[in-house]
Amino acid sequence: MRVLAFDIGCLNFAACLVEVSPSTNPQVIACCNVVLGASKECVASLIAAMHTQICNNPFMTAAGCDAVLIEQQCGHASPKNFALSAALYMFYQQRLDAGAIGSLQFVNPRVKFSRLAKMNLPALANYKDQLVQCRGKELKQLSVNCAIELARAWNCSVFQDAMMRAKKQDDLSDAMLYAVTHLI
Repeated sequence: MRVLAFDIGCLNFAACLVEVSPSTNPQVIACCNVVLGASKECVASLIAAMHTQICNNPFMTAAGCDAVLIEQQCGHASPKNFALSAALYMFYQQRLDAGAIGSLQFVNPRVKFSRLAKMNLPALANYKDQLVQCRGKELKQLSVNCAIELARAWNCSVFQDAMMRAKKQDDLSDAMLYAVTHLI
């Protein structure tokens, strides 16, 4: 099963393609973290930049994916991010209608930690309490820590290499965790 997950942001747009089979741990096949533009750019420019990124990264076409997950955005908190997520949804809706992907859905960013806590993954044993109780600014670091620990435990070199290159690791971590919590 293959899942493509997105973490939405004008400054930090992340995508992660994860695959799992019944006999293997999840593996990140491809991932990237890119800047779409400055926060003051108009929405049309940001959407055009996002479309360019999708076209320039073949894994983002989602061919053969069982699911595409898009981070749910709150419209009043960040209208540009909301517009980006809606545009991304419309792009993949066309792929869904054409039968190129299996399903398309928004994911609530708050759910990943509660799902991880329920999974009882040995790699995250040291984070069990934090997964349930963590709030606020600590969530970003928890996301990074959990993603790194899972990648290390599963020998996922693609993700580990991407994390070493990423300036802002929490967005890439979130995209990976959205996919993993959907798969397991």
